[in-house]
Formats: sequence, C-alpha cells, structure tokens
Amino acid sequence: MNNLEHASLIENHRRQDEIKAAEKHRLIKSITPLRTSENKWYGRLLATLGTKMVAWGYRLQSRYEEILVPTVNTNVSDNRMTPC
Repeated sequence: MNNLEHASLIENHRRQDEIKAAEKHRLIKSITPLRTSENKWYGRLLATLGTKMVAWGYRLQSRYEEILVPTVNTNVSDNRMTPC
C-alpha cells in the first residue's frame, strides 16, 4: 500500500468518525426536551435556592467550627498543654 492509498484510507475513517459524531449529536438533540420559558424560570429558581443553601451551610459551619475543632490551651503554671 502506497502513501496515497494509506492517506485516503485514513481520511475515509476520519470522515466516518465525524459522520457518527454528527448523527449522535442529532439524536441527542432530538430527544432532549426543548427549554421553555417555564423551564428556564424553574432552573433559575433552583440555582438561586442552591446558592442560598450553600451560603447557609457556610454560616452554620463557621458557627459550629469551634465545637468541631477543639482548641488547645496552655496551662501557664506548669507549661503543660491541656485540651479544652
């Protein structure tokens, strides 16, 4: 097989791969529901709620972080470290 035949074979495989990818994309696009204005509104609502829940989680975590991570105090009289 010479270089021209080899290059032609490679090009044919590449085109077949592109055709398969385009068919897959068309299939996915055809079965994916269309986004209506109601779906967009609902998605924005869920995104906002998710953002607020993350913020609430951070606030709760910072509030109770002192309980979860014990601090270490040093006893000045005998220089020993004692946990709180």
